[in-house]
Amino acid sequence: MKALSAGNVSGPLLRFRIPVVEARKAILHAKKANSRPMNLVRESVRLVLHEDTFQRPDAVAKGLRMIGIEKLWTQCGVDLGCDGNEVIKALNRIIDHRNRIVHEGDIQHRARGGKIKFHKISAKQVADDVI
Repeated sequence: MKALSAGNVSGPLLRFRIPVVEARKAILHAKKANSRPMNLVRESVRLVLHEDTFQRPDAVAKGLRMIGIEKLWTQCGVDLGCDGNEVIKALNRIIDHRNRIVHEGDIQHRARGGKIKFHKISAKQVADDVI
């Protein structure tokens, strides 16, 4: 991997910010003999990146643009034989369903009590989502 410098880093990574307190720690650490200040910077970057779940297609594409991968969903569409927007829609549908399962037990919301009803899903929907 190339060393980080303004000449070989993409726009999104150039705009990536770490907390100034963490940068200060790295600078102070660099003054020590045999120190490795980039380890502190790397850890700060990891913490910032872990603030996002990278579940949604836009977040995944943004993260990959930081390392120079452009037009992710367009290429995925080509590889899958469809339009990139179809890939994005399918992923969002899968993520929405995942979130309903995890956060709501896949139960339909009801204004009043009664028998529990789950969201319906057909075999075709499952087959469509298994790419």
